[in-house]
Amino acid sequence: MKTILLFLIATGFITSCAEESLEYQRQGENEGPGKMVLGEKLENPYSVKNMRAAYASLPARTRAAVDDAPVEEVIYTTHHYVKFKPKTEEELGILKSDSTLMLYPYPLDYDIIAYGEYRDPGIPDEQPTYYYASVPVDQALPDQVEWEIVEELYIPDEYSDEEEEAVTRSGKALDDAFIEDLVDKALEITGNDDPRVAVTRSRSSWRPAGFITYFDDATNRTIGLEGVKVKARRWFTTHKGYACASTGYYYCDGTFKRDANYSFDLERNDFHVKGSGVKTDFDGPKKRGNWDYSFRRSKSETEYFAATIFRAAYHYYYKEIGGLRRPPQNSFWRTQMKLKAFNENGRNNFKSARRFLGGNMIKIYTPSDGTVRLYATTIHELAHAAHWRMIVKEPGTNRHRDYHDDSNDKNKEGWARGVQYFLTRMVYPAYRGGDVLDEYTNVVVDLIDTEADAPGNNGKNATDGDNVTGYTMRQIEDALIGVNTWNKWRDNIKNKYNNETEHNLDALFAAW
Repeated sequence: MKTILLFLIATGFITSCAEESLEYQRQGENEGPGKMVLGEKLENPYSVKNMRAAYASLPARTRAAVDDAPVEEVIYTTHHYVKFKPKTEEELGILKSDSTLMLYPYPLDYDIIAYGEYRDPGIPDEQPTYYYASVPVDQALPDQVEWEIVEELYIPDEYSDEEEEAVTRSGKALDDAFIEDLVDKALEITGNDDPRVAVTRSRSSWRPAGFITYFDDATNRTIGLEGVKVKARRWFTTHKGYACASTGYYYCDGTFKRDANYSFDLERNDFHVKGSGVKTDFDGPKKRGNWDYSFRRSKSETEYFAATIFRAAYHYYYKEIGGLRRPPQNSFWRTQMKLKAFNENGRNNFKSARRFLGGNMIKIYTPSDGTVRLYATTIHELAHAAHWRMIVKEPGTNRHRDYHDDSNDKNKEGWARGVQYFLTRMVYPAYRGGDVLDEYTNVVVDLIDTEADAPGNNGKNATDGDNVTGYTMRQIEDALIGVNTWNKWRDNIKNKYNNETEHNLDALFAAW
């Protein structure tokens, strides 16, 4: 199977890039709109205890497949079911920075009546919720985050493309028929078998796949919501795949022989789009076969709004940006960037202090704004974050003087407008930049363009002919280091680079 899959990829046929408290939860605390509703706690068929009971219940002829070996030889701990208890957003960032952990913010051994946002009861409001995962027994767990092993697991049917076949302790391979019989029996004795599903001697494997698409109403075409990570989970086994740019096709890195639950959210390692009155977590059906999901403004304006923010953030973080610095990235003791999408009108903003408090550094409002404007707005606010991060990080800078000082607002907004123009035009070439208002100038556009004026939406230009051109975005960005006034930015540009139009810089900055 692996050989065939690799061949298809290479040749282009695949185009994708505490019980009591939980009882209280079930009684309705979490039943508001968009909240997850948990059902009964399920008897875990994959616990070592229950798998050993299942093995003992198998007919002798079935156990003969492993020479009727002692149960401890066949059934042993392969995985741990772990509850992670981060106390701060920094600890949560450490946890999420480990891409090998398939984390879920809800327990994996409960029936789920309705999907939605979940928070473990009793956790203080200032702390993140708990996260759950199945972790291979030989995998190290982060020592910076508190965790507990909920249960020891034996999982013989984790059919990941990278996994080796299930074996006994002595190394004898377990064939598929034996594994199916063992898992069927474990499901039966724990009350988790589905009487509607016929038990066959050899079920065929299937690979989770599908399309996550986005209808761009600015270009009138359907594209993929590139970079979305789709997960397919059955009990404690998760396989993942990523939507590609052109069609949104994804396929997961493993197979199942029974139904699985699909899900995705608008999150990557470095950033997370969250919502206020906006859906940002999507749970599909429990099924066998492909699952598709589409984002269209006509279907849901708020979902489309969140997806557009994700597109722009994915661009700034992971795609071509002409040599610019990326926004703050998730790393040790640096938390994941959070962008909050609000289903209301308001003023979009970036606040660095909110990051240290575990909040949303960026807030974006007004879902009814046009697609290009929403995309550009997201880039603009992320440009502020990247600028702030540069000032914090680079030698020769001072955080208050060079970023937080109010006298620097013109630099901050002019720079963010320039990045907004530059990156948005990579996707929407006809974009003419944002309206010119007070500090919100198009000076950066004048520095890089080859036209005679700055193309603001309201037609305001710096001069009738700005006569400055040829600077790169990285040069202009570097010139922001160590400056806190408009004229110091100008002088840095003039002194750092040789440009044949630099004699016109004074006039250009004076005009703006």
